[in-house]
Amino acid sequence: MTGPWTEEAFLEFLRVPHNRYVAWRALLTRIRTPRAYQALLNMFRDLREADYGLAQLTAINLLELEETRKQMAALLWEDFGRETDRWSLINYAGPALEHLACLETAEVRNTLLQVALRDDRYSGEHEARLSAIDGVARFNPQRAFDAARRLMLAQFPLREKCPERLLRYNAEEALPVFEGVLKEGDDFLLLAAIGEALDRAGLASPMQGWIRSPSLDLARGACFAAEAMRWTEDLDQALVDRIRDTDGDVREAAKDALEAIRRYRKVEPLISALRSERDSARLWALVDAAVEIGYPGVVSGYGRDRWFGELNAIVPPSLQRHALKLLEKRRKELRETLQKRKP
Repeated sequence: MTGPWTEEAFLEFLRVPHNRYVAWRALLTRIRTPRAYQALLNMFRDLREADYGLAQLTAINLLELEETRKQMAALLWEDFGRETDRWSLINYAGPALEHLACLETAEVRNTLLQVALRDDRYSGEHEARLSAIDGVARFNPQRAFDAARRLMLAQFPLREKCPERLLRYNAEEALPVFEGVLKEGDDFLLLAAIGEALDRAGLASPMQGWIRSPSLDLARGACFAAEAMRWTEDLDQALVDRIRDTDGDVREAAKDALEAIRRYRKVEPLISALRSERDSARLWALVDAAVEIGYPGVVSGYGRDRWFGELNAIVPPSLQRHALKLLEKRRKELRETLQKRKP
């Protein structure tokens, strides 16, 4: 679908309302030529009047694309850079707001800082605010760190996405912040997110140190967070040692964490079996079992570079879609369970 005739046809279809979305999708994901991208940029302003939803998708996707990022950012800033139009800027750029930083002007940087640090107004701003923080990190990592920490500690609705950012911006300063959250030990969704962030960053040793801490509150919180981490021999041993603790709460937390990481580990032989399986019925059964056993993560994308990423690399596209649907269901169930869990 890259011949000149297909490009011409879809450019023509882009002008027809009932064909517009199909043409838009084809130009963006299949054709992908400079001419196709320019056509989408050119029609953004018209789309704002004719189809707000598609205009928003156009802005977000063209900001994400390196080939069109600067042009789309400049277009949005030209139309919505004024303070009175700030909400329109946030609405159109949404989770791609960070890419406005490519304009590298003091005015844009100041706007990203304002969005990153402002108080929430409505739920639709949450993703944009996180994106603004990522944008700030490009020119001022410390301000971005401070903004992400503030959101995480203020019970921000997407606070579970903050630990990974804190580690990315400044891992050394993030660890004491995490330690304080673990001592509180009452926000299980955030505790799991901290465990996941440390796991993805390859920083299991701080968690092991916290599990072994003489502070009972810290040890108990660390055990809760460890449930979200991959099994390692050292983590297993740290939890085993704490099962013998004289404090009953720490013992129970360590026991629960040990059972969890050992249970989640059982997904590994299922992934190995998938590599050599050719029977369709058995493939489906193995995928179902793997998703049922593997840790789904509370943060979307957690499994991409873990067991779920391995699974996706093995199975055909139809099974990938099936597995993703099951994974999202399990993630939702896990999040609901953690939100209801009591210390």
